[in-house]
Amino acid sequence: MEREYVIVCTRYGLKGSCLNFWGQYTPDNSEKRSFAGYTRNLDGCEKYTKEELEKCSYNFPFYKNGMHWHKYDDYYIKISDLEKLGRKFTVIYV
Repeated sequence: MEREYVIVCTRYGLKGSCLNFWGQYTPDNSEKRSFAGYTRNLDGCEKYTKEELEKCSYNFPFYKNGMHWHKYDDYYIKISDLEKLGRKFTVIYV
């Protein structure tokens, strides 16, 4: 199963800013998936399989082409669909 989904939160972003992603990335087969915390870093956020999201206690919609995503506080989306939407990601230098 490929971890090809992220959870997006539009609630706390500045108007017109990058989206917030749920969780802190966990390596494959190491521990349960993270559903806590937010980041604007796509590389550092948690990635999920569709099956993991269908089994979790959250009942967010899955993004579908043409969906008015800005009407939802949280939703699941494939990383490839996020890139097709032209979302630009924040690069954080430490």
